[in-house]
Amino acid sequence: MVVSGMQSVYSCRVFVSLQCRGSKPDHDQPRTDAARVLEPPHPHLVGLSCHELDRLPRIRGRELGLALDCSICLRSIGQDDTARLLPGCNHGFHSGCIDAWLSRRPLCPLCRSDVRLGWVNEASSDEDEYPI
Repeated sequence: MVVSGMQSVYSCRVFVSLQCRGSKPDHDQPRTDAARVLEPPHPHLVGLSCHELDRLPRIRGRELGLALDCSICLRSIGQDDTARLLPGCNHGFHSGCIDAWLSRRPLCPLCRSDVRLGWVNEASSDEDEYPI
């Protein structure tokens, strides 16, 4: 179970690294269900850049405080798994899973809040720490 969880996180990380390098998908290949899930829901929504993804804090699963399942891969976030908490809504996911998701669309998979708005809200509440 741990091995399959690590494989899914690794697969997500590989996907994100290819996206960040500017690799283009082969449009001649038939689309899989996974590819359809990762398509942006609205063409005007652009995913986060690699620089923006790097701004998101990474934490260990144990820092989440309680057992959580990643709603992207549907696996448990283990104590030693790398996770991310999204700004604004504070929903947690495996780092690789949410990076792949956010590289396609800037919305939380659970509540659909815009991650970029979370940065703005945090900046307005503490202007010294996050200058705009």
